[in-house]
Amino acid sequence: MKYLVILLIISVNLLYSQKKYEFKYPINSENIKIYRDEWGVPHIHGRTDAEASYGLAWAHAEDDFESIQKTYLMSKHMLGRVTGKEGAKVDYVHQLLRLDEFIDNEFHNIVPPYFLKVLEGYCQGLNSYAKKYPKEVIYKKLFPINPRDVLKGYALSVALMSGLDRNIKAILNGKILYPEPIGASNAFAFSRNKIVEGFTTVIINAHQPLEGQVAFYEAHMVSDEGMNIHGGTFPGAISILHGVTKNYAWAHTTNHFDKIDVYQLTMKSPKSNEYQYDNEWLKLEIRKAKLKVKMGFLTIPVSKKTYWSKYGATLKTKQGVFSLRLAANQEFRTAEQWYKMGKCNNFQEFYEVLKMQAIPVQNITYGDKEDNIFFISNGLIPRRMAEEINWSCAIQGNTCKTYWEGFMDITSHPQVLNPKCGYVFNVNHTPFQCTGAGENPNPENYPCKVACFEMEDNNRSLRFRELYKDRDTISISRLKAIKYDLVFPEKSNFMDLVYRMQKLDEKFPEMRDICSIFKQWNRSMDTTNIQASIFYLAFVPIFKEFEYSTVLFRKKFDLPDSMLLGGLKFAKDYLLKYFGTLELKYGDLLRHRRGNKDYAIGGYPDVLASMMGLPDKDGRFKAMRGEDLIIYAYFNENGLQKIESIKAYGNSSKKNSPHFNDQMELYLKNGTKSMSLDLELITQKAIKNYNPR
Repeated sequence: MKYLVILLIISVNLLYSQKKYEFKYPINSENIKIYRDEWGVPHIHGRTDAEASYGLAWAHAEDDFESIQKTYLMSKHMLGRVTGKEGAKVDYVHQLLRLDEFIDNEFHNIVPPYFLKVLEGYCQGLNSYAKKYPKEVIYKKLFPINPRDVLKGYALSVALMSGLDRNIKAILNGKILYPEPIGASNAFAFSRNKIVEGFTTVIINAHQPLEGQVAFYEAHMVSDEGMNIHGGTFPGAISILHGVTKNYAWAHTTNHFDKIDVYQLTMKSPKSNEYQYDNEWLKLEIRKAKLKVKMGFLTIPVSKKTYWSKYGATLKTKQGVFSLRLAANQEFRTAEQWYKMGKCNNFQEFYEVLKMQAIPVQNITYGDKEDNIFFISNGLIPRRMAEEINWSCAIQGNTCKTYWEGFMDITSHPQVLNPKCGYVFNVNHTPFQCTGAGENPNPENYPCKVACFEMEDNNRSLRFRELYKDRDTISISRLKAIKYDLVFPEKSNFMDLVYRMQKLDEKFPEMRDICSIFKQWNRSMDTTNIQASIFYLAFVPIFKEFEYSTVLFRKKFDLPDSMLLGGLKFAKDYLLKYFGTLELKYGDLLRHRRGNKDYAIGGYPDVLASMMGLPDKDGRFKAMRGEDLIIYAYFNENGLQKIESIKAYGNSSKKNSPHFNDQMELYLKNGTKSMSLDLELITQKAIKNYNPR
């Protein structure tokens, strides 16, 4: 009888989990119009926000259906069925975090009816596209997508943006450190009295992969319910994530406060599932993650145990048992907040939306027509109570002193509104240096010991201050020149390592030939620079050792000569092997390639015009991450006056599209294309307009 009851419970749960989602708010696609401009950017109009979201799903699928599907394969833990072992690792993390349980159980409590309409609108657009173009579907069982899948996708994406994957990798590799997430972006807001042309100016300049699941897609969404926003979004997102409205604009940059805590549990015995918590021994909860892994022509079912402690998701390793506690599986209104951030009329309304505190990560830089400029180190700061604990590394998970619940109020986040110096900025450096001297947030007023905010500058923040002085007024052309700057600062923790490397021939005479060239470097990463090629290659093995973390750009590291020498030897051997010379122009090493186009490009991950490359088939490096979607927004007291934008390739990821790589030439000239929020003007100039059906 006992086993019969268990079987019945399992059957009921299976029926519940497999129950078809019933859409409450059907969309009529006849009410939606997509206008494509000469660059292929979609300007989407719907009578309602839900219809505009439907149109976004359809338009984005036309340009990059593959990346959207991969996002939802992750969301439904089906990635391993398509990509094999690596995808199955992501599927395991999804189940480790218990996203299905949390979101399915809380869905009706966390999704208000007005937002459910938007979620359903997006899903219906995506499902309709998949139905019309079945040959483009990667995995048939993926569809239909429903609103629960959307929220799970956001939650998993934010967890990865918080550095979850790097934390898990560190735990499994026995390196129990605080591995920060990789991320780099620029954001600037200047009040109009600082700009020669008299505009409040906002620069949106995220540094992301140039293609794939976290590459920005440019779109414009308009509805008769008050939505009118142009900006960037990710594959699978239901709204613009940062962009420009008629009244304001905002940009995101990655921040580095402590978003995840790693707890080392005290186990009763090496093979036990009991762990100490104060004077008790508690049992780990054990479940099985059910995975399907593609192996050749076969799909193999695999089950793997997941563990859960009082602290949260738990991993068993040879080094011990570790739990992870993070915001990303405790807050599921992220999609709603991002949607609402694009629906405000002024700064007061925008700040009220920020008080939702549903986006666990990302700084925000803001400017508007009323000449407000604003910066906040946004996110969710755990309400940690014990200041004596070093929260930035693994901590003991055997006491209530290290356990926390809830998050700090928005006032606990470093922020600045309307500084007298007339500008705010962030380039992934400390939030305590976001504006002019004397007007920065004071660390003493914020919970620095428990939040572990970033306290250092990086090369980009130092270089910005070399180029711009607080008292200066500046033209838009000069501001753009600063944004596109390719030079490292004269002094920084990172440059100290470079200067040491340049002098290695004093200890190692066999490096005299390459050092004699390298010593002439002017710190520029422009395409004609010969020394930049040596620098780039010399730091390839060093950054690999640091798992490509940006921490090397900010914090002081006294690396041994052996590591610097290894990097220099790598550069020398590489240049001679592939190019037969030590004097190679940087543009002949780093290339901007897509389709039949192949150009020289400059940049490096921590110069203002950031760019990182990956090894390509001919020994050169293909630019893959950095400057992609760039947007300039200009306001006066009457509202938005002008939008300029540019993308690294084009607005489509489909090779047969004329917009696959049509912006590359303009991009390489630091040029921009003109965009508009005026639907009437857009309608007149549109190259193509149609209903999504």
